[in-house]
Amino acid sequence: MKTQSNIHKGIILSWIYIKCMAFAFTGGNVTLPLLQKELDEKYHFMDKEDVLTYFALGQILPGTISLNTSIFIGYKIAGIAGVIGTSIGVIFPAFFMMLFVTIFFQQIKNIKHIENAIEGIRVASVAIIFYNAFNIFKSNSKTKKSILIMIIAFLMTAVFNVNIVIVILTSGILNVLSQKFGKDKVAI
Repeated sequence: MKTQSNIHKGIILSWIYIKCMAFAFTGGNVTLPLLQKELDEKYHFMDKEDVLTYFALGQILPGTISLNTSIFIGYKIAGIAGVIGTSIGVIFPAFFMMLFVTIFFQQIKNIKHIENAIEGIRVASVAIIFYNAFNIFKSNSKTKKSILIMIIAFLMTAVFNVNIVIVILTSGILNVLSQKFGKDKVAI
C-alpha cells in the first residue's frame, strides 16, 4: 500500500478543514461531527475518539477552539505540514466569511429571508452543540464519580451562575482528588 507524504496529508487536511469550517458559523464546536466523519471514516487518519480527545485539549487552552484543535490534529497526522494545512483550513474560511459579512451586512441585514436563515443556523448550531455534549458525556461517563462531577459542574453554571473559571478549577480539583483517593480513574 502506498503511503502518503506529510505534505500530501497536509494538503488533504487543509481541504478537510476548509470544507468543515465553511459551516462553522457559530464556532468550532459545530465542526466536530464533520471532522470526525472526514478524519475517521473517509480518510482513516484518526479515530473519532482521538478527534474528541484533541477537541477537549483544544478547549482548555487559550485561543480559539478550532485553531487549537487543528494544530493538535495536524501535528499528530502530518507533523509541521499538517499544522500548516489545518491552520490554513481554519483561518481562510473564517477570514473570507468575515470579509463577506463586513462588506455586505449593511445591505442585507433587514432582508427577512436573511434573518430567517441566520435564525435557522442559530437553532442548528445549538442542536449540534447538544449533540457534541452528549458524545462527550458518553465517552466520559465511565464511573459514577465522573457523572456526579458533570452534574455538579452543570448545576454550578446553569442554576447558581457560578463563574465558569471556578467551575473548571473545581472540576479539575475534584477529578484529581477522586483519582488520588478513589479506587478507579475518572476522566473529565
